Amino acid sequence: ISWFDIVAVQECREDFADLFDIHARLPKSFKVLMSDASGNNERMAFLYDSKKLTLLEEVGEIAFPPSRFSSIKLPGVDAQFNGFDRTPYLAAFLMGNTSMMFVNVHLYYGDETPASIARRSLETFAVAKWADLRKKSTLSFTRELVAMGDFNMPKCEVGDPIYNALTKLGLELPEHSTQIASSISSDANYDQIAFLPQTTKDHFTGKKGVFDFDDALFPALWNDGTNAKDFKAYLRYYLSDHRPMWVQLAY
Repeated sequence: ISWFDIVAVQECREDFADLFDIHARLPKSFKVLMSDASGNNERMAFLYDSKKLTLLEEVGEIAFPPSRFSSIKLPGVDAQFNGFDRTPYLAAFLMGNTSMMFVNVHLYYGDETPASIARRSLETFAVAKWADLRKKSTLSFTRELVAMGDFNMPKCEVGDPIYNALTKLGLELPEHSTQIASSISSDANYDQIAFLPQTTKDHFTGKKGVFDFDDALFPALWNDGTNAKDFKAYLRYYLSDHRPMWVQLAY
């Protein structure tokens, strides 16, 4: 975490003691910002280097009033959007001469049934809709926006329903330099970092990827890949069941 200026963490449980154990081991300039617990008793959290970033006034959540739920709709999806299971958490920061809004998401997964995929698609489109509304509004707090985290996107490609929903209104997912999946147990591209093309993409340096830590963490257990099953079972419960995705932005 200390390698990066800001880190978005998902699946931080209501008991946030472990999060602050990590924080205590980071340089003193690092600060924590976290949401209240919502679906599955999960919090969203940011850890950021206050020497590089200054927290600005807008901290909150993506929310649509019930009167607007009907605007979250997709072709071929008959289900209704009824809000987020885990509300995306957002915070604005000043970085150099640029202000930027980071949106931390862990969208609904459920299972692979059509009903769950429909619900997941609508949550994904709600993020895209919110970003589009912010882009169009003259009263947006910041013009720069990055939506990042666990979108539970099986494939980062046209045709995948989650990919289609996220990119439908203009959010872009730049290609990255690594081929390994972010999920440790499958080839799924669950984690993504999305930009508004008219603004934030201009800060993208072209460097983005998934950190392949398989042969770097617990190397004795990994044993050059010959013990991958036990390694992943251990990693899942003692660190994470996802590999981190990173991006470099110039500011």
